[in-house]
Amino acid sequence: LFGSYEGFRERLAVSSVGVVPDAYARQGLLPCNQVGVAAGDCPASGYAPVPKLAAGMLPYANYFWPDPNGAELLVNGLPTGTALAVGNPAQAIREDFGMTRFDYMASDKDSVSVNYIMDDGQRIEPRSNANFTRTSSARNQLLAVQETHIFSPTLLNVLNAGFTRSFAPNTTPSTNNIIPADLSFITGRLPGQITIGGGVSTAAASRITAAQGNDPTQNAVNLFTVSDDVHLTRGRHNIGVGGWFQRVQDNQNGPNQNKTGTAAYNSLLDFLQDNPKQFNANIVVTGLAWRQIEAAWYVQDEFKAKDNLTVSLGLRMESTNGWNEALGRCSNLLYDKDSIPITEPLIGHNCLTENHAKALFEPRVGVAWDVTGTGSWAIRA
Repeated sequence: LFGSYEGFRERLAVSSVGVVPDAYARQGLLPCNQVGVAAGDCPASGYAPVPKLAAGMLPYANYFWPDPNGAELLVNGLPTGTALAVGNPAQAIREDFGMTRFDYMASDKDSVSVNYIMDDGQRIEPRSNANFTRTSSARNQLLAVQETHIFSPTLLNVLNAGFTRSFAPNTTPSTNNIIPADLSFITGRLPGQITIGGGVSTAAASRITAAQGNDPTQNAVNLFTVSDDVHLTRGRHNIGVGGWFQRVQDNQNGPNQNKTGTAAYNSLLDFLQDNPKQFNANIVVTGLAWRQIEAAWYVQDEFKAKDNLTVSLGLRMESTNGWNEALGRCSNLLYDKDSIPITEPLIGHNCLTENHAKALFEPRVGVAWDVTGTGSWAIRA
């Protein structure tokens, strides 16, 4: 019986510089040049009330971005209604890795080994907008069992069975839950995502640092694997025959974007007037249960053609039943002969119209030549 453990911990303050609405914008005021107020009518502060202000947007301006504490940003010497927010939010990383192995000699002809490996980690990192913190977790586990049986000095069988599970949830709530629940776009979910001067996706560049909230999402992958290999030695021949089978389960719950809603605005003025150019939200989130079966077999003969020449001949076949959704919720676009999408998509258990991987045959040839016959160097192909 053997075991080992390794642990890693990191606590680090990371530099953060974001472009945020300035103190005036958070009160519903913007530079006169941005709201169309003539210089002669502009207040001494240089800021004027936003016309058609949507007062309900002010809490979003104050809660979805950290307070400005840096310089006001100028364009051609004029204020923009934005400023810098500089800070050192905390980042925390944890990882725990452990393994254990058990070996047992059942008899002179039978031996069993069991391996278990687990890798568990979590990363808590502030986003570019420090009012949001992403928590990413991952737990990977492997259980493997091997049984070796010796039939004779020339015949050996090795049976392997294993189970692998990977679970990876992640979420992006507001830092320390500072954003009130009534500011969520969708009741009962975490605060959503806002981009100003950029695309509807928070992955796109924007003039103001994006607010990047998102509800929990998670993926869980299970692999069930069995293989068996038989090795036979006869004279100059080493013959190997084996098979491999794997069942894949991939359960996905939640999209990477838009689970909490994503609002995009062309400008800070449009934001304060609540005039979005686009709003996307996945109101009904449906988990998907992907399934796949893979199998393979092989036969190989490695024989000594000469004392210094080994030749390997083999054949391998691989097969899969495609990529299937357990409840028939797979969808895929279909195209006509001119590569134009057809109106009606493919919906069903399998995302493929045709499976070209039912039987993939792979012949194999190998050569190892000990040129001098001394074992000092060889040519392999």
